[in-house]
Amino acid sequence: MTKAGFGVTKASFGVAKASFEVTKAGFGVAKVSFEVAKAGFGVRNLVYKSQNLIFELGRRFLNWRNFQLP
Repeated sequence: MTKAGFGVTKASFGVAKASFEVTKAGFGVAKVSFEVAKAGFGVRNLVYKSQNLIFELGRRFLNWRNFQLP
């Protein structure tokens, strides 16, 4: 009886370990998707900054041209 109970405990411990592994794997996937989201946000930020830069350069160029006109 004790041996059977020990077998059941070992089995439940195995299930707990398996579910822990699955959780760990899921956490890894979540971490990866978070990194991807972070990277995507970085790219969006970069695009936004470059658009701002282009806009700023264009504005300065137009101002400079208007300033140069007689």
